[in-house]
Amino acid sequence: MRLFAAATAPILVAGLLVVTGQPAQAIGSVSLTRTSWASTDARHPHQIVIDGPDAAPVGSWHDDQGRKHTSRAYFTFDISRFRGTVISSAEFVVQQTAATDCTRRPPIELWRTENVTDRSSWRRPPRPLALLHTSTERVACPAPRVEFDALAGFRQAVAAGKSTLTLALRLPAGAERDPANGMWFANAAKMSVDYNTPPEVPTELTLNPNQPCASQAPRAWQGTGDAYVSARLADADMNGSAYGDLLEVTFAAWPVDRPEERTERRGSSIGPGVVSGWFPADLFRDGETYAWAARAFDRQDYSAWSQTCYFTVDNQRPQNPPLVSSAEYPNDGEYHGGAGIEGTFTFTANGVPDVVRYQYSWDQWVYTDVAADGPGGAATIRYTPDTWGTKRLYVRTEDAAGNRSGVTQYEFNVANIAPRIDIQVGGIGEPTRFTFGPNMLDDVVGYEYQIDDGDVQTVAAGADGTATVTVVLATGGDHTIRVASQTVRGIKPFTRRTFTVPTAPVITSTVYPSGQWGGGQGVPGAFTFHPRVPDGVAYRYTFGSGPATRVAAGDDGTATVTWTPTTSGAITLTVVSVRADGTESASARYSIYVRDLTPEVSSDLYTEWWPDGGPGVPSTFTFRSELPALTVFAYRLNGGPEQTLAATDGAGAASVVITPDRAGEHTLVVRALGPDGHESPERTFIFLVAEPAG
Repeated sequence: MRLFAAATAPILVAGLLVVTGQPAQAIGSVSLTRTSWASTDARHPHQIVIDGPDAAPVGSWHDDQGRKHTSRAYFTFDISRFRGTVISSAEFVVQQTAATDCTRRPPIELWRTENVTDRSSWRRPPRPLALLHTSTERVACPAPRVEFDALAGFRQAVAAGKSTLTLALRLPAGAERDPANGMWFANAAKMSVDYNTPPEVPTELTLNPNQPCASQAPRAWQGTGDAYVSARLADADMNGSAYGDLLEVTFAAWPVDRPEERTERRGSSIGPGVVSGWFPADLFRDGETYAWAARAFDRQDYSAWSQTCYFTVDNQRPQNPPLVSSAEYPNDGEYHGGAGIEGTFTFTANGVPDVVRYQYSWDQWVYTDVAADGPGGAATIRYTPDTWGTKRLYVRTEDAAGNRSGVTQYEFNVANIAPRIDIQVGGIGEPTRFTFGPNMLDDVVGYEYQIDDGDVQTVAAGADGTATVTVVLATGGDHTIRVASQTVRGIKPFTRRTFTVPTAPVITSTVYPSGQWGGGQGVPGAFTFHPRVPDGVAYRYTFGSGPATRVAAGDDGTATVTWTPTTSGAITLTVVSVRADGTESASARYSIYVRDLTPEVSSDLYTEWWPDGGPGVPSTFTFRSELPALTVFAYRLNGGPEQTLAATDGAGAASVVITPDRAGEHTLVVRALGPDGHESPERTFIFLVAEPAG
């Protein structure tokens, strides 16, 4: 316990703010612990006990020696953080620890007083400012919780700009001197405070959306269409995240000479930040001036209205579209300049006096602004094309209110001055030759070229403007060369070309040449694979949808396989080279067309499956086949003995006369034979002999 005489200097302990675990929404809730406490005693009228360790006595009581004391308790809280807030609830809470007589429950008063100092005492108590609440109901004795409504005093202190609030516990004058009413309270008193910080006044007010708040007209303009406004909202309350209270915004607009026509529009609930709103175009009249402002609402309190902004309405579009001209790229249908050659393009207002800017685009989708050099003035842009061909420039004007003219389309042609490139591709490790040509330029003195991501090389041009370089490439696949012409004028038009160094093997066959009909069913053909990679050790090949097969490469890097088809038609052979490290080259695809060696059978009288002729009526039947080195045809009629017929030399055909001996169905089976014993598939020809007439 510390005793201070009246002459000592003031002493107060700094405040402690305790925030509860509930996040603040529109209303914040905090629990405040007292920063200091003090007790005065009529028995020691010139002294005060500050921050003593014992319980706080209130009323009259007797000490151990029977001496009478009369005490009051003072509790001080730090309220500096509540400046600028709206307090909705303030409850002082203290625990009663003892009472002289629990059958006596006198009222307990809570007062707001001036601050306690070390000069305070019973004789010089802190000046009482207001009686805040009298507690008369307690559920127990001692009462574990005694509550007082301190809202009025809390609000008074905050409104007065105080940093601290001192509350005094005492008994009413009629009960304070009776020792039977004495009681004691825990010195760790607290306050439970519900509060809200109103939103800040909106700032950063803008119109449409690049016109900042104009404090007077006509520094801002509104054109045709709706008026879009925005403002930045902020709130000091935080809800445990980075966003704080949920805020709403209200925008108001009105004619400056008719404020009774005020229109307000509320925005959606959002967090702090920039929020936008709009007013429909039908609220505004051409030529009139309007004011507008904004305020924020956090679902508990409103901010003050923002500063007032003004705009004047102009809903007349520029009457004429702009004019466009260029000395370097005139729109005369001819080709000019070239990729890499800069041009200037001048825009003029075409007689419209209030044009303040131009908007131009190269795709009619994304426009870029450029300011006019004065109201109704001109503007110039620079543009360097990067490709040749026909270009289109789209230009429109805009007045201060954002009204836009129609679009002018300016078309011009860029000459192709990029160098020509002729490429003669070699294989891996073999020379690849590049020839560069000037292409419409007469002052080319050399070329810069770069292959893939390699170093930039230079080569001088000959008298005819061309240059040739030879490069050996160590890898196959796709490569890119970039070539730029070097000119006397210092321009460097360039072009790119992609070329492929082949790695897929080469496939050859004499019996089955690629893309041509050859061989036939049962005719074997040899296929030789030639490498395009220097370290190939094998090949993996597939005929059609058959299984993949591997064959080792010979000392010369080649390999040969034999394949015998069983059917005619088209089939694809796919081959890849396999390198020593197991990687594979690009695949080669070889188109095989297998001849159909099955004989063709025709008759000068009988059509297959169609009745004709009659018994005893002869017909010449002709057999044809593409069997190589064809010698004879073998045929059977109606399952009879097989007969042979020599093929006509070099024609691959033979004819025989057959005279049917009966009406009805007849079957002719034919096959072709070669000198090496090879034979074609059989052909069955069924013809019908008509019944005799009558």
